[in-house]
Amino acid sequence: MLVLHGFPLTSDSLSTIVRLHNLEEFFLIRTIFQGGEWSIGEEDIFENLKYLELEEVTLAKWEFGEESFPMIEKLVLWKCHMLEEIPPSFGDICSLKIIKLVKSPQLEYSARKIKEYVEAMMFILFQFWILSVSSLISFNCGFFSTGGTFKSIDKLEKITNEVKLEQAPGATSPVMQTTSNPPASISTTVADSAEQLVDAHVMKEKEVQVDEFA
Repeated sequence: MLVLHGFPLTSDSLSTIVRLHNLEEFFLIRTIFQGGEWSIGEEDIFENLKYLELEEVTLAKWEFGEESFPMIEKLVLWKCHMLEEIPPSFGDICSLKIIKLVKSPQLEYSARKIKEYVEAMMFILFQFWILSVSSLISFNCGFFSTGGTFKSIDKLEKITNEVKLEQAPGATSPVMQTTSNPPASISTTVADSAEQLVDAHVMKEKEVQVDEFA
């Protein structure tokens, strides 16, 4: 954990903090940002940071890439009156679960936009998941429940290990085949691989909660 209270921050000092690879919790309280900006370059990555809290900081503009906070789970902003918006890049971070705002009304709009973006992506992936499973049900390889959903992620991993894609003669898309004794008559063309289904399952679990406190 690192807590900086009333500490002036320059681009050099921030780059130094990034090198603390085991840092998991970072608190900036009444911190003075040089020029009112925090721009994180592609080479600067908070590898294990899970919790970030900014309180009454002199930050007006904040920019970073989606790789800058790969493990972030919770973002807390207290009285960040100068900050114009929450960077939309937070919406692309799979690990993010909670954005908490305290007396920062101007940030509510951008926080809700991030939440809506994540929910829209979840819906798209959920639809992809259902359609893919529906296609694979006719495959009848014995790893699905009667409800048309995977019983567990272990089953998915088992499918991933046992399924291969082959190009059928004259076909425009691969034919999915299995090594688990499928019926001889199977010749269903499926464009989606089991690996894609695993990715969809993992991404479907992503949720972002926005808490607002006046």
